[in-house]
Amino acid sequence: HHLSDDEVRNLFNSLKAVKPRQYFVVDVALEKGHFVLEFFRRLDRGRHYRTRDAQRALLESCGCKIEWVNHYWSHSRIYPHSVILATVPGGGEP
Repeated sequence: HHLSDDEVRNLFNSLKAVKPRQYFVVDVALEKGHFVLEFFRRLDRGRHYRTRDAQRALLESCGCKIEWVNHYWSHSRIYPHSVILATVPGGGEP
């Protein structure tokens, strides 16, 4: 939620040259949550909150293959998080 869509695409494009090729992406999801969530969200420096579906679509638009998706709430039940295992295609490798 701190990176714009273009910054995420640039990051995953750069990862094509790096091994390992699988990455866990964990981020706060823009979902309905505790009323305090909106207060804390305004205090956070991140300005690119995305729903879980939008997070997944963004990774797929980077060429990533989504291997696994899950989510959880923080212990306080204020912050919903997405957990995505994504495989980044390699540069010229199968």
